[in-house]
Amino acid sequence: MKHKLIIVDGPSTVGKSSISKNVYRQIARENKALWLHEECQDHPIRKGEFSAGDIRSTEGMERNRLQMLSKWRLFSSKL
Repeated sequence: MKHKLIIVDGPSTVGKSSISKNVYRQIARENKALWLHEECQDHPIRKGEFSAGDIRSTEGMERNRLQMLSKWRLFSSKL
């Protein structure tokens, strides 16, 4: 399986963690997989995640998004 990033998003208490963990379990049956929950220690993108731009502006949040994608690319290249 080629590297894939699956992001589960939504409001509180709708089951994002449960869904993502179950998707991980299904994928991990046949492929090497990692489940990185937003609260896990040493998460590859959480440290300084909003340090690239002002979170109160669209431009700042776009810079933060691009920084996070860059961190994911770097992380996945080491797998």
